[in-house]
Amino acid sequence: MLQSTDIHRLKDFHATHFPGQVTPEITNVSGRAKDEPDLQHLPVPEVVDDLGFYQDGVKRTLTEEQVKMFRHSEIQRLLKERRVAREKEEKQRKRQALELERNTAKQHFDNHPKNSDNSVDTLMYDEQPDVVTEGGPATKTFLWPKLGGL
Repeated sequence: MLQSTDIHRLKDFHATHFPGQVTPEITNVSGRAKDEPDLQHLPVPEVVDDLGFYQDGVKRTLTEEQVKMFRHSEIQRLLKERRVAREKEEKQRKRQALELERNTAKQHFDNHPKNSDNSVDTLMYDEQPDVVTEGGPATKTFLWPKLGGL
């Protein structure tokens, strides 16, 4: 059964949320289907609360299993945070080492430029040294590769 305050609240709700519509008549009818149990007269099950008290006198609200589960999840969270921090530090160290290596290589390149005084005349062709013959310039031969048995 609805109390008159509940009926009044329902009518106010309908008028607020459905303006322009006809407010239905809500009557205090106690008619129930035969299969519906009377909820007001059902016995309320007693809650067995034998969790006890903590040493400081505070009533316990969690079972030992719940406490273990919360501890486990907290430990897992802390381990994950440590693992992520360790991976982040390792990534940072690798990045710094790579940057240092690049800077060192760049400084070495800047401080020691290649010798560009090699001239074409001093290069070796077909592993034959330049030899000046008495009659003229050095002879250089190019060995063509043989293709496909021709």
